[in-house]
Amino acid sequence: MRQGGEDGPEGLDDPTAHEVREAQGERSDERTGTPAVCNEQSGRAENVVQVGAVYGDVHVGAGAFGGRSEGGDGGGPGGRKRRPANVPPAPGVFVDRTSELDGMTRMFGGSAGSGVLVYEGPPGVGKSSLLRQAAHRLEHMFPGGRVYYEYPPAGTGARSDPDQAVTECLRDLGVRDRFLPDTFEARVAEFRALTAEAPVLVVVEGAQEPAQVRPLIPADPDVDRLAEACDGLPLALVMVGARLRRSGDTAGLLAELGDEKRRLAAIGLGAHTLSAAFGISYERLSDRAAALYRALGEWPGEDFEVPTAEAVAQGGDARPLLAELADANLLVSEHVGRYRFRHPLIAADARDRGAESDGTRSRHAALEAMAERFLARLAFADLAVMGTRTRATDVDALTAGRDDPFGDDGKAKARALAWLKHERRTLTGLVRRGAEAGRDGLKGPDGFDGIVWRTAEMATALYMNVRFVQDWAETGRAGADAAARAGVPAAEMRLRTVVSRPLTDLGDREEARRQLERALALAPDVGDVMLESSANEFHGRLLEGSDPGAAVSAYDRAEALCTTLGDDHNGRRGGALAVYFRGCAHAAAGSEERARADMEDALARFLGLPQPDVRMAGRAQASLGRLHLGAGRVPEAVGVLTEAAESLKKLDATYYEAEAREDLARAMERMNLRSEAEGQLRRALEIYREGGSPRAREVERRLSDED
Repeated sequence: MRQGGEDGPEGLDDPTAHEVREAQGERSDERTGTPAVCNEQSGRAENVVQVGAVYGDVHVGAGAFGGRSEGGDGGGPGGRKRRPANVPPAPGVFVDRTSELDGMTRMFGGSAGSGVLVYEGPPGVGKSSLLRQAAHRLEHMFPGGRVYYEYPPAGTGARSDPDQAVTECLRDLGVRDRFLPDTFEARVAEFRALTAEAPVLVVVEGAQEPAQVRPLIPADPDVDRLAEACDGLPLALVMVGARLRRSGDTAGLLAELGDEKRRLAAIGLGAHTLSAAFGISYERLSDRAAALYRALGEWPGEDFEVPTAEAVAQGGDARPLLAELADANLLVSEHVGRYRFRHPLIAADARDRGAESDGTRSRHAALEAMAERFLARLAFADLAVMGTRTRATDVDALTAGRDDPFGDDGKAKARALAWLKHERRTLTGLVRRGAEAGRDGLKGPDGFDGIVWRTAEMATALYMNVRFVQDWAETGRAGADAAARAGVPAAEMRLRTVVSRPLTDLGDREEARRQLERALALAPDVGDVMLESSANEFHGRLLEGSDPGAAVSAYDRAEALCTTLGDDHNGRRGGALAVYFRGCAHAAAGSEERARADMEDALARFLGLPQPDVRMAGRAQASLGRLHLGAGRVPEAVGVLTEAAESLKKLDATYYEAEAREDLARAMERMNLRSEAEGQLRRALEIYREGGSPRAREVERRLSDED
């Protein structure tokens, strides 16, 4: 592979600065010359035949694209993959590169797994010619074929993302368009599965950043782990390669790279380390900028907003210091008011320098200050998305004296939910880092345990709308344990109650039961009617699948508790929830009339609240559609479910939208609307994959059965 590098900090060899795409003239007329008589075919076709004179029989094989691949009938599942051979021809005259070619031969010939060769240099030195010559000379080493992709030059407006590259390579390997996986991750997995069968050479030209190359590395567990540890940084890959050539100890190197404290030191050889390279830029910083650099290394998110940096900036004004760090190529600003480290390994360098220069208390104080600033914005997002729901976090205290960043118009919820999605990794990262720091920090409600449980509770504003079930299960359990350590039983009760949902979705019903039993055991000490009602409601939902009668009893208790609160908004909403889920339990038990009565009652209650709960109204409507379907009223089911699915989509309640679309697909199939049903299932699959839900596998099976 030839690859350019992402812009690095000052002092690094910056391949991108010198990487200019070779002139198109390098592709000689051997590929593009026009014969005296020709026909032209544009686009893709299964079979294209041009015949001058025919003597004897003509045989046309299915799926062959002229000249691009050797052998194989290609196609789809169960079909034999092609042996691609689409590297452009080597130049007719080629001299003075014997040592480089011999080195490539030794490298690939002596490798037991995948190898990565990064080749860069100024324009005009013959990089493309060398790579193409090597590809043809080494053909015998790659029985799986030779795949080629060239990224378009920067500034042309042409698409240059890795997804397009992976897609084209899959086509070259014989995957027809109708069998291409639906997501980028699935396409990468398919590419690696196909290239795992036999050695394949992949030649990439014109790449400007590691992310354009990483998905095209053929399957090999050790190489994947090494590339992941280097985060694709070209300089890091070169240093790791040098270490491997000298020692040959892949397992030992992987062990070092897997230890966060030894990672940067492991990427290097002797005095030539990444830390030394990054240090050139660091040493040029002002004292205030250097201190901010080290403090930001403690932040667990992938990026951060200016207010987060201001929490730890000396003097409080972070903008000039952020500009200084960006000028030093240590940070990059991709959106107004939001920054990230230019590379994850630079963030690791900032953490390491903080560990060397600043004491544990100082570093923890920086993390706590940034977290408290972040929690204020998280509280605004929670309020915008979930309204005045039952919660243990004092959101009024967190938001007091601050401007609402999401506004108060009709789009505040959508903006807040979009922000929560962007901060998904920050939420899980902050819970993990807070729990780690809590081992050395304060244990009270205002220490790291307090940060962990408040983050976990407010994060459910995201998880209840977009089911990132793995994230929810992890943060929910960690938050509940942190609340227990901090001595905040109301928060512990709330978190143990709600974490039962993702645990149930993941199939761990026993752990969900344990969490709910602990939550209910806390009820007498907590003395909060709404929390106790909520725990009973969630307990009923756990029981629905195994004991509908017991579930109905749990919902009856929840409704009775809410009734004692009179006209209180949360009490009325809690009662509506209990009635709705009781209807679901009746449906599970086969009592259609009772189920329909409860669901219609709940729908009216949700819409009759002072602040109507349109999200739950959409869910109730979807459940009524399921009842229609179960009773054989299929046209009515299609109409109600279509309206519910679109309503939930507008609310960004994607998980419940997916459930509605699955049911809608069943109804459409019964009306013989096969194409429409497939469209509903593909939308549901997209949602489940995004959230990591096990339901994705079931939907995939349904789609496969239909094919």
